[in-house]
Amino acid sequence: MERRKMKYRYLFFWIFMLFITLPGLASVSIQEEKQDGEPVVVIENNYYRTVLAPTIARMPLSYYFKLTEHEQFIHPEEKIKKDRASFHYFGGIIDSIPSVSGIEDWDRKGYLWRVPWKSKIGKGRGWVKYTGEAVFNYKDPVSNEEYKLKFTKIITGYEGTSCLRMDYRIENIGDNQAKFMFSAHSRTGIGGSWNTGDYFWAPGEKCRFYYSDNYPAYKDTKEGAWLPWPLKEATDFVLKEDKHQDIFVFLPSNWCVVGDNNTKETLFFVSSPIKIGKRKDMMKMGIFMATGGYVVEPCLTYYIGYQDWKKPEATIGLNSGEVCAFTLYMTAYKGVTKEQVQNLKGANSNCLLLEPPLLRRKENKDILELKVVVPGEGRLFLEKIRMKRKSTIATIEMEAGINEVEKEFPMLKKGEELLLLWMDNSGKSKLAVLKSNEKNDN
Repeated sequence: MERRKMKYRYLFFWIFMLFITLPGLASVSIQEEKQDGEPVVVIENNYYRTVLAPTIARMPLSYYFKLTEHEQFIHPEEKIKKDRASFHYFGGIIDSIPSVSGIEDWDRKGYLWRVPWKSKIGKGRGWVKYTGEAVFNYKDPVSNEEYKLKFTKIITGYEGTSCLRMDYRIENIGDNQAKFMFSAHSRTGIGGSWNTGDYFWAPGEKCRFYYSDNYPAYKDTKEGAWLPWPLKEATDFVLKEDKHQDIFVFLPSNWCVVGDNNTKETLFFVSSPIKIGKRKDMMKMGIFMATGGYVVEPCLTYYIGYQDWKKPEATIGLNSGEVCAFTLYMTAYKGVTKEQVQNLKGANSNCLLLEPPLLRRKENKDILELKVVVPGEGRLFLEKIRMKRKSTIATIEMEAGINEVEKEFPMLKKGEELLLLWMDNSGKSKLAVLKSNEKNDN
């Protein structure tokens, strides 16, 4: 009898241990609080704590990365306050529409910080969600026509990952075709501040020049010129307090990253395709790199200021009732170097393939070699594909950081392929489809 009791105790113990160590069971919370007397929404899990401030249209206002114990945004003002007459930077992401740089000081960073927001929060299994909505009118600075837009932003946090999802929806609810610019003006300070060693990166062979100041090499460069990429002045941040220099360039890309090579932490911005009415477009990842700081600007066009409004390609045009929609993911990683970032062939919203996966054959087995970095807990699925049918042959649990995999399994037959699929609470990412290398036997 006593042996049976001990047996059940051991069984319950191991069931309990299995339960608390399974990926995806870490908690995520959302709650309404007050900060400096202003209402805020706080989303928190084991990897980050982010604060959303609807009354000042900073969503997020802050993002504290727990794995490095660093805030990832710059906050020029010590306290926040609702002030719809005077612009304040405050920090965080400033969603700027219908332009970024205004004609007057009061007109900077668009209209969202000057209008009231409707907000609600929700939660489900493994996720929490904030939904904010604002409606505003504005006049075309050239034609003087009046436009009316409805701006909706949904921010979703998940259990067990640093990934934050931001869904954007811009709807023309006026009678005329509405023109606008947009930027997710992001005042990042990776590692907690602006320090020499910080960097920006986006993939591409050329960048589009917007403007520069006090760089003799670009004195005669015209706006809109395509320059070879990378440009050291735009990728490497060097803090200089005695001399001001800056440069602003764009790269058409669905991802970009800012990092601190001293602390080996990175913040990735990954965009979905942009739907503009019935057509699709790609995000323009902008970087304003100055000697005193830097700002990341995921934009819908290659322009941000009212002074460019007359240029046909400077604005997005939505007919009455049309919608512009896209998703922007923000994901933090620990342990990734600048060299690894610059060698990336692509970036998913919830994982990075650091090296091309290798599938080699040894005797009657296939061996997968893989190096991947993930932002939290999840599973890698190895799925065999034959005649379009899939079957899972192995699963590998992973934790936040760099994971090196060497997995042996029965060799693939002729005509079969291996699908590598990463899955966490934020979704699935297809990493690669491999064929067995029959000649590689070592």
